[in-house]
Amino acid sequence: MPHGTYRFVFVALAVVIGAISHVETVDATPIRPVSMIGEEETRTTTGSVPNGSFETWTEKGPTSWFGVLPAGSKVRKEENQPYVGKASAVIDTTDDAVKHDSFSNLMQVISADAFRGKKVRLRASIKTDHLEENCRVQMWLRVDIKKDPNQPANSVAQFGAFDNMDGRPIRTEEWKHFDIVLPVAEHAENLALGIFVIGKGQAWIDDLTLEIVEPNTPVTAKATPQAATKGHQIPPKVAEAIKGADKAPRQPFLTHWLWLPIIASVLFVVGMLGPLPAERTTSVADATVRNQSLWATFAIRFTAAYWFFYCFPAILAEFSREPSGIVARTYAVAMGLQSSLTYWIARTFFAIEGELVPPNGSGDTTFNYLQVLGMFLVSLILGGLWTVADRRTTNNSATRDLLRSLLRYTIAFAMIGYGLAKFGFEGTQFGTLSTYQLDKTWGDSSPMNVLWAFMATSQAYTMFAGFGEILAGLLIVWRRTALLGAAVSLGVMTNVLMLNISYDVPVKLYSSHLVMASILVLMPDAERLINIFLLNRPTAKVCLGGIWQRPWLWWTRLVLKIVVISLFVLMPVGTRAISLPGQWTNFVAATKEAESSKYRIQNRGFRWINEVPYNR
Repeated sequence: MPHGTYRFVFVALAVVIGAISHVETVDATPIRPVSMIGEEETRTTTGSVPNGSFETWTEKGPTSWFGVLPAGSKVRKEENQPYVGKASAVIDTTDDAVKHDSFSNLMQVISADAFRGKKVRLRASIKTDHLEENCRVQMWLRVDIKKDPNQPANSVAQFGAFDNMDGRPIRTEEWKHFDIVLPVAEHAENLALGIFVIGKGQAWIDDLTLEIVEPNTPVTAKATPQAATKGHQIPPKVAEAIKGADKAPRQPFLTHWLWLPIIASVLFVVGMLGPLPAERTTSVADATVRNQSLWATFAIRFTAAYWFFYCFPAILAEFSREPSGIVARTYAVAMGLQSSLTYWIARTFFAIEGELVPPNGSGDTTFNYLQVLGMFLVSLILGGLWTVADRRTTNNSATRDLLRSLLRYTIAFAMIGYGLAKFGFEGTQFGTLSTYQLDKTWGDSSPMNVLWAFMATSQAYTMFAGFGEILAGLLIVWRRTALLGAAVSLGVMTNVLMLNISYDVPVKLYSSHLVMASILVLMPDAERLINIFLLNRPTAKVCLGGIWQRPWLWWTRLVLKIVVISLFVLMPVGTRAISLPGQWTNFVAATKEAESSKYRIQNRGFRWINEVPYNR
């Protein structure tokens, strides 16, 4: 998804969270928890903004405020040089666990009773620091309209005037006042307001006020969010899905649609069951071992087409940071074509009209499944046309080797990304156990929330799981250890897939693809593995050079490998490693504080000797 789309989706999610009752939201690409902060019982008040100077704090955060915070993002009290009073609030997203497109929001909702029919000005003093190039800091204000009593109970919330400073993001490093002026409709119900950070950086906020201004004061936004931003506001389907999440019906695991992934998996395995390039002496012909059947040739071509379509957008996304760049434009065109195909399939084969729930925190939406179905159908067609156009039978070793490399690096980046999100003493993928989480009952928890709380309870186990993922990613990058890396990745991701299925984590599609990719990396060596592990037979060595055995190809591959590994492996791993000592200091301090916690799950601690089971 383009970063601009991420931005609008995340802003839209903040809009909905303020308009509906408390919902625990999770961003899942990779899976990240969202923690709620502040005093839940003071979210709705009358009049001005409670605790707008951020002088009052609890262990949860600033009173009267709540937020959406992904793993690694923090809202903390800052007593050093506040704008007014003794303290200000800081949204800090500089931790390594925070992704470049993460959305961190601090907000509250107040009653519109005192402001109906008037113009209001939201003013706050804000400064920033350590902002990455694409990081955005924006203040926002939204007018919520009273629901029509004739509308269905599950209808989408209505919004009035809205301004999120999207065209004027804040980047000042000195305290400065920023204003939003909006009209409040006569039938307004609430005013939602706050500040958010998209990406990595720090934003201080203080001296926030909301006051009535003269009727002739110019407004900073001249339309409702629906009219002003069109497709950029939260899509109604997302709003409906969020509001209806608690009542979504259960679905059977076994469905007749499972025959599609079974067919695809058979074609994948058949395609990858074959030789890799042999030792090269003078020409490509020296690498030929035995030709494959036309059926196997179709299978490898279908497999290559499918995984190219599946992996290539993610590769483009990594290099599309500059919106005006050719890579970004290529990415936008590719996503547009894919989206058009997805909607055509929805209308043509499933009679689904109108908007689908677009990509959001869930990776298992109807849109995602239809997207994968589109890739499957297009790959079948391309594989068939390719085979009809070129009916020559070869051993397909070059295609297989290139595809295997694509899968190896796809797995490596995913494993290292997931692993680094878990490997640390703070700011990990699953966050920490907040007071809100600790006070909630098991009965009020969703299966996914239970899994997140289980992982957050033990930092050691979370790091152990992350180490396994990092190990798989580091091993699979190198041809000499790729077989071992694929085996480790298969074990790790099979466990992750089972957790996602068993605890209803909406990343089932992605994790199942990583499991299949790991299997396919192993397939060219299937005969050798069977000889070693099952038949107790010797096996011959294989050529590790692949198609890159000519001197100029070998050097080209080496340079590309060094660049890719430096950018996407060594730099993230090194950055995370550098931060570990500081994290350890904070972790030790937090552990000592936990000893005096009133919660048994925190103060119990570790012991080698247990005279009796302590299963309370």
